[in-house]
Amino acid sequence: MVQNPKKIVAVLSDLEMAEKTLSIAFTFADAHDAIIEVIYVHEPALFETPDYFLSDIKMEEDSLDKNHIKLEIQKRIKYLDNSRPCALFTFIGDTVNRVKHLVKSDKDILIITAYHDKITKSLLSKVTQPVLILKGKRSHYRNIALSVNLDEYTMDCIQLASHVFDKQNLYLLYDYRYVIDSSMELDLQNLTLIEEGQKSAFETLKKKSTLDGKFFSDSSFLGDAFIEYIYTKNFDLVICCLNRDDFFISTSLPAKLLEDAGITCDIFVATET
Repeated sequence: MVQNPKKIVAVLSDLEMAEKTLSIAFTFADAHDAIIEVIYVHEPALFETPDYFLSDIKMEEDSLDKNHIKLEIQKRIKYLDNSRPCALFTFIGDTVNRVKHLVKSDKDILIITAYHDKITKSLLSKVTQPVLILKGKRSHYRNIALSVNLDEYTMDCIQLASHVFDKQNLYLLYDYRYVIDSSMELDLQNLTLIEEGQKSAFETLKKKSTLDGKFFSDSSFLGDAFIEYIYTKNFDLVICCLNRDDFFISTSLPAKLLEDAGITCDIFVATET
């Protein structure tokens, strides 16, 4: 798992979130002295094409004026008053595979993209790099929840989060769910020995990472108490440390956070392959 990104890839699907995406991307690039690449992929079926992006030559299959797109994005970059050089790529359609081809299997990359329900989950399932998903309007991350699994990769994820973000703003969360069979009594499912072992492991993790945190003993398969806590604490960012297989579970934390319209914080997904 990458500890210090050397390249930032900003993914733009439309211009609505372009300025925030670019602003966050350049902020991270400056903080880590990383190179930056911007990829704009227009999805005709998902986003209306601005008139000034259309080519004068309507007979061409590719009717987008790519030069105009580049000028428009460069204008937004210039507005940020950032002189850091960047590569800029423009494409039509197939966002996920365009990004996958650009980042390949390189490990020292951080992908930054605005959330879109038709694109983001597919992108998460295809790339191995950490992805920062911009869902809210925040520009600074001062209150950060770090959801952990207590597996062998947890410390790697904490170290990554500590490098990418300000460690003093991190707060650990662990959701211990014990529902096995809804037909069984809860006291038969939640074995005290297992729960106490998980609590002990979490306390050890807090000491080892020097981070504070909260342990949830959750009787809900969907993690309702955990999600409610994220609501009430109004986190700027939620970091999800998880195994890649979790992406394909509809009840996984990233899936719930992305699909829940009430969750307006940004989301950082780091997986171990």
